[in-house]
Amino acid sequence: MGLSSVSELESEIKRLERDLETLEDQRGLIYGSEKTIVHYIDKMEKHRSNACPLCHREFNEADETLELIQALKTSVEQMPNKIADLDKKIKERKEKNSGLVQLRPVAQSMTRLQDDEIPKLEEKLSSLESKLTTTKNQLRQLEESIEFLRSEEDVAKNAQPDIVQLGATKVSNLGMLAAVSNP
Repeated sequence: MGLSSVSELESEIKRLERDLETLEDQRGLIYGSEKTIVHYIDKMEKHRSNACPLCHREFNEADETLELIQALKTSVEQMPNKIADLDKKIKERKEKNSGLVQLRPVAQSMTRLQDDEIPKLEEKLSSLESKLTTTKNQLRQLEESIEFLRSEEDVAKNAQPDIVQLGATKVSNLGMLAAVSNP
């Protein structure tokens, strides 16, 4: 989840907040409309008026007034269902929005990890791997040097009796030479 994913999350949160605001406005309008319509119905029934309470247009027949009252009552009867549907949608949007808002720190952490920390750690790992390779090469060279020196040591140990013998022979030869030169 990179920077685009965080901005997508933020866009979705803002979209849900706009949806919530629209739904809550619609619910408010329905509540207000219900009160207004009930008021108009009461006004028409109490005053036995043949005029529209909103536009004050006179109806030609009393049946038109009754039809309007019935249409308004039917509209008012449907409003609780509309409000319940809106309440359900509002609840769903709020839950989804809440879940997304809770994801915000996770998304930000993931972005920080992907954009900053993981590349730094990968760079550090690469550096350590390079150092490890160098150290392994140095170790191999040291082991080869140690092996060479042990081989040289073995040669020297094997040659030591011969060198001691040569030294003794040389001393003996020098002694003979001195004896021959000084008769």
